[in-house]
Amino acid sequence: MLKQISNQNKQRQTDKQTYLTESNYYDTETDKVFQSPTFFKKFIACEAETMAEINGTWKPDFHEALLMGNYLHSYFESPEAHQKFIEENKIFGKKRATKADKAAGLDVNGQVLTNKMLVAYTQADEMIRTLDTDENFKDLYQGTKETIVTGQIDGVPWKGKIDCLNLDRGYFIDLKTTQDIHKRYWNAKDREWESFIAHWNYQLQMYVYQQLIYQTFGVMCEPYIVAVSKEKIPGKAIVSISEYRMIEAENQLYELQVLKQLGLVDFESNGNRKATSYKICVLYNEDSTHNSEHRSTHNSEHNSEHRSTHNSSTLIKQDRNINKTNKDSHNSKHDKRVYESDDINFKLAQLLLSKIEEQNPDHKKPDLQKWANDIHYKVDSVEKATETMIKGSDAMGQVYKETFETLVNITKQDNDNPHYQGDLELNQNLIKLARLADWCQKRFDQKTIAANPNILKLGSE
Repeated sequence: MLKQISNQNKQRQTDKQTYLTESNYYDTETDKVFQSPTFFKKFIACEAETMAEINGTWKPDFHEALLMGNYLHSYFESPEAHQKFIEENKIFGKKRATKADKAAGLDVNGQVLTNKMLVAYTQADEMIRTLDTDENFKDLYQGTKETIVTGQIDGVPWKGKIDCLNLDRGYFIDLKTTQDIHKRYWNAKDREWESFIAHWNYQLQMYVYQQLIYQTFGVMCEPYIVAVSKEKIPGKAIVSISEYRMIEAENQLYELQVLKQLGLVDFESNGNRKATSYKICVLYNEDSTHNSEHRSTHNSEHNSEHRSTHNSSTLIKQDRNINKTNKDSHNSKHDKRVYESDDINFKLAQLLLSKIEEQNPDHKKPDLQKWANDIHYKVDSVEKATETMIKGSDAMGQVYKETFETLVNITKQDNDNPHYQGDLELNQNLIKLARLADWCQKRFDQKTIAANPNILKLGSE
């Protein structure tokens, strides 16, 4: 995907002053200049199909569901926009033209429109009424409608169109239609059930819009999705996007826009709505590594290499020790340890039992010693996982620091020594390595904080 985007850089350079308006926002020519959440997700699903659509060699079928959504959007945009949609789209049924219809010039290819709306739009009207009669929605859906925003994310131009933007109250809203608000979808990659918002990756759209609004207006707004279902009696909900979902979206953009473009990772699409496979690309082959090590023995970087090798060996030893510790901890579940009544694990077991007995007084008396041991094992496992992630973050930080120092030293040699010929490819690979280490460190930190929000307190203790 990023390779295709990179090929369009010349177009962007020659057309830097492309301004988006209502009339050209959905033109494919602007899609060649700006990335958008819609096309970004299409690229993930199938690059060839998306490029064919942008280049005009293939057009997708406009599904009924998409037209229903546009019908609903136009209603809440303005009366003029809604009337325009009705005039431009076939929302009424047809019947065979009679002689009177033909005489009046109403027939088109032997057919004439009726006053009866198609079933899909009849259902869309029910969805509109569901929202339009809700006072909470009417109070929230206040602000400018269909606001166009632009900006750059990781150096790539992006565009967005906000359904409802309220800068004074610091939020924005996107209208979504869905089969069933409460329907859950199975995520095979993470092996968990997820909502329709996560399933359709709406958090990516919300993250992009949030960034573009900030770049355009200087206000960091909270994202909300107003969802209405297509059921006979439509359901409705106002949904906020959790922080960890926004972080997921940020990471996905960084992985696809930066890491792949730098050649650090390679992605393989497994089809729409299926987990994408990826692998870390090798920066050096055996020959280049051997030559690099050979050269390093003749310069001042020998000590740095020795420190890096020592640190790597230490990490390997730590990893082995962690595996051994985990194995010992697993075996310790079967040890006959006795927990005293004042032990925190035993107290937690008693608390759990008391809560169960409140709901079920006849609950069978359990083995509290076993419960205490299970609690101890689980808490201990979380602590060890947290410790491992912290070590991983520190290791990546050290890699970033030493890589940057090496790059500075090489650059200084290039400037100070006229007989030294710089190696552009080596410098670029060092920059790639530094950026990859920085990204890995951020992911370690995010996972650590997500698993244990109190980890931030460790630095102050």
